[in-house]
Amino acid sequence: MEKISCKDVYDSLVQLTIHAENNAWERFNSYLLGNSILILAWATILNHNNCSKSTRLVLYIICIFGIIGSLAFSILGNRGRAFLSKYLEMGSYIEGDSQCWEQKLNQKFKPLSETKSFRDNLGFRWCGGRNILVFGPIVFVFFYAFLFCIIFLNLQ
Repeated sequence: MEKISCKDVYDSLVQLTIHAENNAWERFNSYLLGNSILILAWATILNHNNCSKSTRLVLYIICIFGIIGSLAFSILGNRGRAFLSKYLEMGSYIEGDSQCWEQKLNQKFKPLSETKSFRDNLGFRWCGGRNILVFGPIVFVFFYAFLFCIIFLNLQ
């Protein structure tokens, strides 16, 4: 049986990097779609001007689902970015190893090292993928808490 080569490992890391990136943004798109549905449902129910206890209960439940879902997606976003960072780190290691990567290939022919370098050195790091995927859902936690307060203060 043959041993696994550096090329095999590197090819796998490239695919895992692409997969991790795509998964992160597909999850975030699904999260935003789900939030749109919850907020639309909340606004539609509130617009009926029915202040019954069951209406308030449904509005509270929507806010609680939004808060719990947002916290879960924030954690999931952080976890997904940790996988991506690990894959980039391992791929960069292979690209820097002279036994696996030819030295005549200069830095611009090392795609995972370049991606890692761009991520770490380009301006506006505060709006990078990790921050959007982690702190975007946290903003929605505060938004759902605000909606919860609106129900509590206005419908009593």
